[in-house]
Amino acid sequence: MSIEPDVVEDLKRFLCTQSLFGFLSDEDLERAVRSSSLRYYAKGFKIVDRGSPKGLYVVYRGAVRIEAEEGGIHDFLEEGDIFGIDLLLKGVPLTTVEAVEDTVCLIIEEKVFWDLYRKYPSFAKIMDLLLKGETLWAYEHSVPLPMMQYSPLLYERRVIEVIKKEPVTCYLGTTVKEAAKLMSENHVSSIIVVDEKGRPLGIVTDADLRRGLVSAEPIIDKPVDLFMSRPVFKVSGDALCWEALALMAEKGVKYLPVVVEEKVVGVVTLWDLTSAQLQAPVILVREVEDAQTLEELRGVMWRVVDAVKAMYREGINVVHVAKMLSSIYDRLVMKALHIAEDELSRELSMSPPVKYAWIALGSEGRREQLLKTDQDSALIFEDPPSGSEEEVSEYFKQLAVRAATKLAQLGFPKCPHGFTADNPLWNKSLRDWTSTFEDWVLKLNAKPENVMFTYMFSDARLVYGSHKLVEEFKKRLIALINKDKRRLAPLARNVLVESPPIDFLKRFVIERDGTKERRVDIKVRGLTIIMTAVKTLAIDRGIDVTNTIDRLRALANLGAISQDLEKEAAYAFNFLLGLRLREQLRGLEMDKKLSLEEIPSGRYVSLTELSKHERTFLKEAFKVVRKLQDLVAYRFLGSPFL
Repeated sequence: MSIEPDVVEDLKRFLCTQSLFGFLSDEDLERAVRSSSLRYYAKGFKIVDRGSPKGLYVVYRGAVRIEAEEGGIHDFLEEGDIFGIDLLLKGVPLTTVEAVEDTVCLIIEEKVFWDLYRKYPSFAKIMDLLLKGETLWAYEHSVPLPMMQYSPLLYERRVIEVIKKEPVTCYLGTTVKEAAKLMSENHVSSIIVVDEKGRPLGIVTDADLRRGLVSAEPIIDKPVDLFMSRPVFKVSGDALCWEALALMAEKGVKYLPVVVEEKVVGVVTLWDLTSAQLQAPVILVREVEDAQTLEELRGVMWRVVDAVKAMYREGINVVHVAKMLSSIYDRLVMKALHIAEDELSRELSMSPPVKYAWIALGSEGRREQLLKTDQDSALIFEDPPSGSEEEVSEYFKQLAVRAATKLAQLGFPKCPHGFTADNPLWNKSLRDWTSTFEDWVLKLNAKPENVMFTYMFSDARLVYGSHKLVEEFKKRLIALINKDKRRLAPLARNVLVESPPIDFLKRFVIERDGTKERRVDIKVRGLTIIMTAVKTLAIDRGIDVTNTIDRLRALANLGAISQDLEKEAAYAFNFLLGLRLREQLRGLEMDKKLSLEEIPSGRYVSLTELSKHERTFLKEAFKVVRKLQDLVAYRFLGSPFL
């Protein structure tokens, strides 16, 4: 059926919004539509097999099934999807295409296809990727990650490109008077203290000097070393601007010396990198540091939500948004612990009897928590001297109770399952934790909950206290598991408990529980599977980083997974996490009266609210989830996941 003039505009709109033709000029898009035809195929009709006419087929209504030459279903295509590329680029069909319901296809003629292929390198690239079965990268090439805007400053420019002037430096022993004069003459608000080779040793800002001036003693003749901040946090000139911004948020600083081959070449400031809105994460870290009361801290929490909205609108990668949030959450925990320590000292004359470590578990341990967060934490303390066990244990019990209560008041509810440091089961000496690990690991098969415990504590990350305790803690846990590789099997089986919500036709499986009609569970059936699969692979290789993207990178560097799988899994995880953040923000926009504790989880997404491109990204992400499950099943259980 030829195209009637009155439907041309409708078809152009369809190709732009529902398929991969949005980048064509209006003239070329109209030519493609006017030279095409619409054809109807009844359910069960073989649309493409040997002898089929050449052309680029676009599903306009209905759905088709792709079957590989060797048998078996290869894929399921819906409205907006493209097929027939093998006929055009290879001359023969590599797959059979059958209508699984009454279907209408828009067929773009062969000559127009080749004209577009030669004129538009992007079109050619997309077609080549689709021919190779790399649908995810074809859509990614057509449009960047949906739901995010894009910030060229943050994602394209390197730090060295935004340096505005030569660095102002001085040496150790320079007096405050001399340093202040240099800063004034050069119209800068910071000076870098360097060694004889130009390597940064510390940084002094005008704020540091102002704080020094309020002391009773005169400071102008004192060495600047006494007032500089160290260790100095620095950034490579080759780093991208978003990496510098993330480092500022993590460390709570507004200035970073820029180094090339260890030598200072400039200073980048918070104001060089961001708009006023995007300065919020760094400013919030400083506000937490300066807060003296619980009321002041709670005021910071709602501004965290506003900061996340700004970062989201600016297009900051959601994984980095999560890391920035973790930096703020960490400082709130540290502040709660400081207040609790001060109370115990003031009220009961008690101070920490031994070194201890407060650790984050689960998503906060992996630095992947978004707006909805609760307290998943534990406390480790040094083995107490003989005879003082009860006294030491009592101190840390009281400390944890007070800190956990304050965090709950700030909007971090305690974990409903009791995985919080104020629970005596999660508050022990290193020696007792080792005994607990041994019990968990030896009974992984007998007690399914031990798998969950093992997973949670493999994500353990230091928030406050002794690095050494946490390193030893994690080393012992990983060593216990890897002492007998058969212990990885129960962990692997846990990865396979849930399955991604696509059926054997690659169609979405919808949650139907009454309240979640037409919705897909992206957390439990997507993000959680990726996270547990990657975690199991990382435990097997003794990798001690906790973030999922960092674990994927480490696995690829060790050759434990392919570079292609690393890229696909990272993309899928980023996409799903971004969808979850968007759902949380949408929930807040719909109900502005929500309290911090009532922030939506973002677990489900509605397919009807996703664009065609987003549905395709989602389906491809779930295919990657299935790949990871297959890999874990083969590697640790010796059989494919069915």
